[in-house]
Amino acid sequence: MKSENTIWLALDCDKGLAIDLAAALGSHPAIAGYKFNRLIDRENFRQPGDPLLFEALTRSGQILWADMKLHDIPATVTARVKAYADSGFFGYITVMAEGGRAMMEAAVEAAGDKLKVIAVTKLTSLSPTEIKDLTGREPDQAVLYLANLAHKAGIRHLVCSGKELDILRDFSWAGDMEKIVPAISPAWSLGDQPDQKRTSTPKDAFLGGADAVVIGRAIVKADNPLEALNLTVQEIEAIS
Repeated sequence: MKSENTIWLALDCDKGLAIDLAAALGSHPAIAGYKFNRLIDRENFRQPGDPLLFEALTRSGQILWADMKLHDIPATVTARVKAYADSGFFGYITVMAEGGRAMMEAAVEAAGDKLKVIAVTKLTSLSPTEIKDLTGREPDQAVLYLANLAHKAGIRHLVCSGKELDILRDFSWAGDMEKIVPAISPAWSLGDQPDQKRTSTPKDAFLGGADAVVIGRAIVKADNPLEALNLTVQEIEAIS
């Protein structure tokens, strides 16, 4: 398969390393953009004289994704989404589907045409047992319910683990949604991900129906990130 725009790079790392990675990887065609979570907090408390992280990274030409996982009352989510939309730095922002339909509708309205809203279903850090304990549902049923709720709220981008892709393929409405799979370990770098429970390889994710994957550790922590990215691209392009 083609690898263009299939990899979101999770830059949960040191700020200086994030800027170095963007410079090293340039405008690599496989990179869909850069996803941020922890670095957003760091940037909010930026010290005087520090480089403007998001300004520096948007110069790389890549799209930025604010992985905020918003989950609050609609008015609060509206205000927070609008702030990111008005910043001009971000193209995507996440909300937790568990926040409910009204909250997600508010996020979509606040985002307007400036941001694309992504609904996160169940965190990949949760095991199947933990999901069942929390929801009373098996993971695939819990994800299916939340994905359908997000679709009804007008959201067309979805985060779920590769383990739940199969059930989504059975519903025509899910075909309207771009499916992004995190907790990805390329086969060439398979190793422990102690903070993740429901992981996938790129092959598993794409054959299951993913449109893009999120990769962090395998590339970010590599001695040669560009080489690691190219190895991952080779793995994706070998999928048939």
